[in-house]
Amino acid sequence: KVGVKCQNGVDVCIVDGSMIAGKFDVNTGHGESSVAIWNSTVGYNDATPRGTVFSNVSISSGNDLSEIWFADSYLPGNVKINNGNGSSMSVIERTEIGGQLNYKAQNGVDALVVEFTSVGGKTNINLGNGADMLGVDDSVFMDQFVANMGNDSDIVAIEINYTEGYEDPSDFYGKVNLIGANGDDYFQLGEYDVPGAYAVFYDAVTVNGGGGWDMLNVDDNGSEFWGPTNGISLEDVY
Repeated sequence: KVGVKCQNGVDVCIVDGSMIAGKFDVNTGHGESSVAIWNSTVGYNDATPRGTVFSNVSISSGNDLSEIWFADSYLPGNVKINNGNGSSMSVIERTEIGGQLNYKAQNGVDALVVEFTSVGGKTNINLGNGADMLGVDDSVFMDQFVANMGNDSDIVAIEINYTEGYEDPSDFYGKVNLIGANGDDYFQLGEYDVPGAYAVFYDAVTVNGGGGWDMLNVDDNGSEFWGPTNGISLEDVY
């Protein structure tokens, strides 16, 4: 197990080109912080007599600006990210997560981008109160996907970008529930005339805008809905 605990102040923790067989826990405390996992395998150990053991990754930040960046890594266990009050920016790209992805932010302007990534377990995202943004591109989610954007005016953008060499859709194999809560929220699924900018939903999709003036935009770029209703269930969305 690797544990990192910081006090108040500016903190930076980078894991690059490494293998960590056990748990990886980081708590940056209050103050600006940056945590990155690049080109690494964290939580995988096949050398024990009992066989393969998958351990978890847990990252917590205090109140203030925080940045989290996972790239080109293999994280076979569960991933848990907890950002405190204050603005945060988190990017998960070209990474394989074998277990669950649990992301939680408190009050503040928060952004989470997941691209070119696969998640084997359930995905639960709670961005807290504040004008938040969630972006998903070219990723695969094998189980339930829930995104609660919290109060304030938020943006959910699924498959709106193009990156050369990455033209696959995002696939959602479990139920999808997008929640806007109070505020004027905008949900976009797909982008017109952009190669590969569409999503495939294999189970039920629900979009709940909550209070406020909310909008859902499903661009005509081939997004597919194969769930029980062959479409989207809308609640408080216009």
